[in-house]
Amino acid sequence: MGNTSWNANIILLYITSFLKNAQFFGAISIPFLLDKLQLDYFRIAMLELFFMACIFVLEMPTGVVADKFGRKYSIISALLLSSLSIGLFGLADTYWVLFIAEFLGAAGVAFLSGADQALLYDTLISAGRKKDGKHVLAKYDAFGTLGIIIAMPLGSFIVGHLEYPKGLSVAFYLTALAYALAILFIACINEPKRKSINEDWLQLGLKGIKGVWTNSKMRRLALNSSLISASTFFILWFYQPLSGFAGVPVAYYGFVAAGFNGVALLLLLNMRSIEKMWNMASLLWWTAIIAGLGLLVLAFVHQMFVVLVAICGVAVARFLRKPVLNDYINQRIKSVRRATTLSAVSMIERISIGAGYILVALLTDISLSLILVVLGVLTMIFAV
Repeated sequence: MGNTSWNANIILLYITSFLKNAQFFGAISIPFLLDKLQLDYFRIAMLELFFMACIFVLEMPTGVVADKFGRKYSIISALLLSSLSIGLFGLADTYWVLFIAEFLGAAGVAFLSGADQALLYDTLISAGRKKDGKHVLAKYDAFGTLGIIIAMPLGSFIVGHLEYPKGLSVAFYLTALAYALAILFIACINEPKRKSINEDWLQLGLKGIKGVWTNSKMRRLALNSSLISASTFFILWFYQPLSGFAGVPVAYYGFVAAGFNGVALLLLLNMRSIEKMWNMASLLWWTAIIAGLGLLVLAFVHQMFVVLVAICGVAVARFLRKPVLNDYINQRIKSVRRATTLSAVSMIERISIGAGYILVALLTDISLSLILVVLGVLTMIFAV
């Protein structure tokens, strides 16, 4: 295949990234669970802990599926399962139905984990553009961020003008439709040929884990990526109640998300310039420190402007780290086991986030400020 075909693959993956991140429900998910389904933070955390546990169990088998049978079909499976999961969320009227939706969603996340990055990176190699990995991965994330910027404020605006809280379900239906639409684009991709794999799934999975843990550089990168990703993950949970405490109406939560995603988008699209200005190792350290300080500010300050700036600082720092770490990790992985090894890295992150959910479950209903202090301190410790 010529470079034109490989470049078409990249464009289709950009579109897929946009659609799979068009999360119309993203800015109203916590009000949906708190107000429509009448859950408390403990039950929400238990639900999400179940979600993480399912992903952990499914992570390696689905990574092996991507390496043995094709990344394209793994991504299609992920999008289909995710669409069903989000649609079921919108229909749910009891707590226990959410566990079925979470299991389907976890399977979707696991099938996607590592497969999209692996397909994109292998396409770059086939096109002779491996050196562009960091920038193309950043642009891939930027398209996903654009999907969030458009969908979240639109979703919150739409449901803000419907009967509350009943109308919150509409945002979930719109998201399910976006996932289904993404399947049409990913189906058009021509997957690069790879060396066939003769090992069984267990051998392949164990080699993926071993490849991460026995290589000191890979281990450090995986731990840095996973631990700080986990400690900053909960800003995507807490920005909604924090915005509410600061006086932001529910209808505008999506615009808060669009704001910090917009800043992240601009930075991701200018990764080449950032790379010229910053040593990437220093960038990783400073983004962790900024995120940690931002979490501490949010624990003690409730003035609207300061809260919105701090939310933006934590979220943008989290987003900016991802393509840099992904490129560093991909450079050290053989193509034949790329999805499996990336799934092993994701497993470490899932374990870390799962531990975070336990902290959140225990502390948030007592004091949101307390959990923010704990997460802020941990983020800065992990940066060292």
